Amino acid sequence: MMGSRKFFVLSMALALALVGSGTALGQQFCTVSAPNGGLQVRASGLTEVVDEIHMICLAGQVAIKSNYKVIVDMGAAKITNRIDSSKETDSGDVTLTMFNTPAAFDAADPSTVTANWVAATTGKLIRSNSAVQFELNTLAVAATTGRFALKIKGIRVNAAAVGAGNLVTATVSAVGASIFDDNAIVARPVAGLVSKSIGYVSGSNTFNAPVQGLACAASKKNLKALNDADDEDVAIFDIEVKEGFATAFQSNTNNGMRIRLSFNDIPAGVKVYLRPSPDCSADNGGSGATSAQLGATPPTHTAADKLTLTLMSGLGSDGAGDGTPAVAPTQGYVEVSLSGGSGAMVYQVHALENGGAGNDDCDIPIAFVWTSGVELGSGTVSAGFAPLSSVAAAHVDAVIPRFMQQSGSAIEAITIGECSTTLLFPFVTNQADYDTGIVISNTSQDTFGTTESAGSCEVSFHGSMLGGGAAPDSYTSDSIAAGEHLFVQLSSEAAGFQGYLMARCDFRFAHGAAFLTNGFGAGVPTLGQGYLALVVPVEHGNRSMVAGGHERLGH
Repeated sequence: MMGSRKFFVLSMALALALVGSGTALGQQFCTVSAPNGGLQVRASGLTEVVDEIHMICLAGQVAIKSNYKVIVDMGAAKITNRIDSSKETDSGDVTLTMFNTPAAFDAADPSTVTANWVAATTGKLIRSNSAVQFELNTLAVAATTGRFALKIKGIRVNAAAVGAGNLVTATVSAVGASIFDDNAIVARPVAGLVSKSIGYVSGSNTFNAPVQGLACAASKKNLKALNDADDEDVAIFDIEVKEGFATAFQSNTNNGMRIRLSFNDIPAGVKVYLRPSPDCSADNGGSGATSAQLGATPPTHTAADKLTLTLMSGLGSDGAGDGTPAVAPTQGYVEVSLSGGSGAMVYQVHALENGGAGNDDCDIPIAFVWTSGVELGSGTVSAGFAPLSSVAAAHVDAVIPRFMQQSGSAIEAITIGECSTTLLFPFVTNQADYDTGIVISNTSQDTFGTTESAGSCEVSFHGSMLGGGAAPDSYTSDSIAAGEHLFVQLSSEAAGFQGYLMARCDFRFAHGAAFLTNGFGAGVPTLGQGYLALVVPVEHGNRSMVAGGHERLGH
């Protein structure tokens, strides 16, 4: 509401111009407000509908005036409504409606309640689309009503230009017999979609980590084995999508609300699959529809329905278009088309929580399948609204709604690591009459059906030579077949060395042992000691650490 001091002089001047008797009313002409104090809108939205703007104005004995102009300026947010194709300044979905009494604000659609409204007009965009202007004809206001009311609704803005945590403020002014200005907060941009990693699901266990795979080993199940009823051994990563605020998943448009999953850097050889209609029910960790409501065909909705998602096909890469529900083949999953490790698919939002109360959410499973020989690397998934667009201004036919790409939402979903084993021999010596022998075994041959693999081992020396010389260079062994061994005697390979050894073997399930004795070159040993080599976890070429910075080592 605007203050009386701000409008005292203004009210006097306008009252003199409007009142037929020429007697000043001594009151402000109009007060401006947004009934909700500013609606929450999606911060990535380019066409977000802001709060209504209400104006209550003094009528009195209205002079014959038909050329008042009401201007609403949105500043940096700009206005992004549809515009007329012929005039390119007229917006048919932004309206100013004039009422005989302020009580008409409580009425339903004014076009059906003719007793409560007296005139309506659409807006014209001005000032490079930062403002909308209305022609106001006060001839229709009854001279005896005392006050009349104006309602402006339907303004869309580029909330992404303002950013989350900031406010969208409308500056309202009138041009005619006098000028007045007032501000109203009409929108509060908030992150409308929040995503997080649920983690890697294997059977009934969930791990707070991406799916882990090895380049030399295929996933446990191939595509032909996937089906809706049995996916316990499928490598599944779950991502949760959740409303940043209640009603963020509502469409309030002709296009409906969509959620886009974007995949990037997926290692070559990995295939990605999505369920056509994920289970968003509360018993599956979500707040959406019951299992009975799910299906490829959008269910019939009631006011009590909750979140329901349907995977779409036939859309553009930006998520725009009509599309049709994606149909899964017999295995119950739909493959994501990838090019260069990147691809995207879109879910249509079909139902919302009753009345928009609460923040709806859904866990979306992502299945990964790969064969041996896959590339190394890590792939990510990110979730955001769709369709994406770079059109950040009013437009004749650009899709509504449309969104900027959400930033900072990429989540690591799959990691393909090397098929190797790194062994640490913490102490070896060929000094002070001691010698050390080590053995490395390729144990990929077993009775469990493990895929056998062969490879060489690179042995590196870390320490010093007798007399202070530098440690010898590393060397690479011949290939070690499954079930075979590599023997190394320090006095033969690095005479006079003392320190530790690391061996990186190009096969899984390498294990090692060391044995130290005295009496080297001087007769029968009198002391001997053995130990097992430690297996060092290596991820992406780096030694792996657990929370707290401790290395995980095992035998």
